[in-house]
Amino acid sequence: MPCHQGGDIGPMPLTNYEEVAAYGRMIAYVTREKLMPPSRAVASAAPIVGSRQLTGKEIAQISAWVDGNAAAAP
Repeated sequence: MPCHQGGDIGPMPLTNYEEVAAYGRMIAYVTREKLMPPSRAVASAAPIVGSRQLTGKEIAQISAWVDGNAAAAP
C-alpha cells in the first residue's frame, strides 16, 4: 500500500507479511466497512479511473485470509 510505507501518511507500515498479519483483524474490519482504502469519489455504476476502492471479491478474500488465521502463502 503506497500510504503504508515507512514514514508515509499511514500510521503503520504494511510492507511485509509480518506487518500485515499483525494488523489482519483490523484490516479485515476497515476494508469490510469500506473505511479503507479511502476514496474521495462516490461509487457509481461506471468504473472510476484510478479508483482505490476494493471490489466485493477482494474484501471477501481479505476476510477469508484473516478468518483462516492469516496463513502465509506457500
